[in-house]
Amino acid sequence: MQDKHNYKKAIEEFPDQITQALELAKDAKVHGDFDSACICGMGASAFARDLITTYASNTNPIWVAREYNLPREITDKTLILASSYSGNTEETLSCFNEAKERGLKIIGFSKNGKLEELCDKHNIPLVKYPNIGEDYQPRWAFGYSFGAMTKALMNCKVIPNTEEELQKLPEKLENLDFEKQAKDAAKKIFKKIPLVFGPQKLKYVARIWQVNFNESAKIPAYWNYFPEVNHFELTGYTQKLCDMIAIMLRDKEDIPRISERMDITAKLLAEKGIETVFIDLPKGELLVRMFGGILLSMWTSYFLAEKYGVDPAPTEMVEKLKKMLS
Repeated sequence: MQDKHNYKKAIEEFPDQITQALELAKDAKVHGDFDSACICGMGASAFARDLITTYASNTNPIWVAREYNLPREITDKTLILASSYSGNTEETLSCFNEAKERGLKIIGFSKNGKLEELCDKHNIPLVKYPNIGEDYQPRWAFGYSFGAMTKALMNCKVIPNTEEELQKLPEKLENLDFEKQAKDAAKKIFKKIPLVFGPQKLKYVARIWQVNFNESAKIPAYWNYFPEVNHFELTGYTQKLCDMIAIMLRDKEDIPRISERMDITAKLLAEKGIETVFIDLPKGELLVRMFGGILLSMWTSYFLAEKYGVDPAPTEMVEKLKKMLS
């Protein structure tokens, strides 16, 4: 593999994005009596909402708009966070314009592009992501979006202030070694379609594993979570139509019943010729388990890309789609 765009360096520097983003968004605030928020974004920009709602679960509702329109739950007390790493994501721009027409309070997040222009035009606060380069992939930068949007939500009193805990996270992650576990997993996954099954509390981490397999290793992958997977998807493996492998993300802090379901599911899949790889998430507080699982996915996809001999950065089919739509 020729890692032409230095994905390895991006992984190594990923934990520091969160604390850098807290500083970038220190003044991101609009006045209002907010009882909810909505994050408008696609792909990695929307990951931030998934992770924030996992981390700050006992708080005001935080909706997500992964489409062209705002959700119907939005009211005049909803804070709108419009995020696009490039600044040109058409779905985000559409939601931004709708929010502006409705007179809702907005904070923008981008490195440049049309979103920055609209924020400047309408005097709307903008948190500017670092412009690391045109080849730096948005999925490599969602530490910035998570940190920046978390800080904005804290500033606007939508969620409690936990900045002290967030500031300590990079050091805790840097003391963990993910590479050996990721290398071992990549060897087993090679030339198989991964089925990623997450634990109940950290289900969105499983989704990020799928995305990293898709975009970095350039392979199909699928995700689900326990206990939901046991209620419909399991029956779909009655017939083995291709070579698949289950990746089960095991969280020692989850309820024992979930661990029991994982073990039984692995046995049932083995009867159908499907191997299971258990990935033990790091021990510790929720943030460490969540971002530790994400770093494991990044390293695993990196080593898989290496085995396939592909550059993990380009997303040629997505770029071709955008050109065909323009």
